[in-house]
Amino acid sequence: LDISNYGLTYLPKEVTDVTSLTYLRIDKNRLMNFPPEIGKLASLTELSASGNRIVALPAEFGLLENLQQLKLDMDDLRTPPEEVLNKGTPAIMGYLKNIYHSRFDKKLSLEGFGLTLVPPELGELRYLEHLSISWNLLTSIPSFIGNLVSLSVLWISNNELNALPGEIALLTCLRELVLDKNLFTVMPPVIAKLSNLETLSLKDNKIYSIAGDIGLMKSLKAFRLQGNPLQSLPWQLGDIP
Repeated sequence: LDISNYGLTYLPKEVTDVTSLTYLRIDKNRLMNFPPEIGKLASLTELSASGNRIVALPAEFGLLENLQQLKLDMDDLRTPPEEVLNKGTPAIMGYLKNIYHSRFDKKLSLEGFGLTLVPPELGELRYLEHLSISWNLLTSIPSFIGNLVSLSVLWISNNELNALPGEIALLTCLRELVLDKNLFTVMPPVIAKLSNLETLSLKDNKIYSIAGDIGLMKSLKAFRLQGNPLQSLPWQLGDIP
């Protein structure tokens, strides 16, 4: 189906209802986004939407499991992030598929996408209980991490972090925090405010000291510090059950 050059500002429902479509060309229109119903076109193998002003791809794009060729103008796209877009169609589809399925299993893995920033759209996924953004190139965690109040497991290993935002303390349901293989030189003080944390892993960082407020973490059952140049440990560690 070719509906290029029609001045379309949205994708008509009549198009997304044709679930047998394998080829769709909608070049040179005035589209800024795709409707969630795009996910119904599961037979689609090729989609061309060049010459539009698409700013975001919906998570339902991840349902197009047969899509092999995707042509878009990337200049205006903000979602997925640039690092994902640069990796091509398989990475784009994988990223969006993971976000789509997270709505149902409450788990999201964005490992290995080469992310340099945490995507802003993650701040809207308040339902998440398990999040992994390990194996990226993150140098900071944004304050909107505090929006994810349902998180019980957070993995941010193999990045380039040396600090955490104060908003981490808002994650009162957090039970497991894994920060292995980053650039921390001290344990971020905000971690001691996570009163329900049971597992904390800071292996293979550059940590040389642990503050005494570690003793406040009465729920802590596992504390992993292997691979750090620790000079001493606080006596307050003895207060942890």
